[in-house]
Amino acid sequence: MRIFTSADFTFDNQAATGLIMFMSNGKMEIIGSINKGFLSSDKNIIIANQAFYGQAQVKGNFETKGTIHYSDAVLKAPGFTVPKGMN
Repeated sequence: MRIFTSADFTFDNQAATGLIMFMSNGKMEIIGSINKGFLSSDKNIIIANQAFYGQAQVKGNFETKGTIHYSDAVLKAPGFTVPKGMN
């Protein structure tokens, strides 16, 4: 699943499995648990769930209330590369 938005974004699902890429120009709040995810926000990222497996990049503030586990599965998967010009 890939979601790109220019506004604030909230992911309120119970759990998401598979490859997840969320990119937002606004604030991002992740409430549901994510396994194999990549998050990118031009503002703030709040991970309010119990566990996140993946990578996150944020220009603003980063806050977590759970545990974060590194996984590069998304960016190494075909079709899930970051947009051209983005590091």
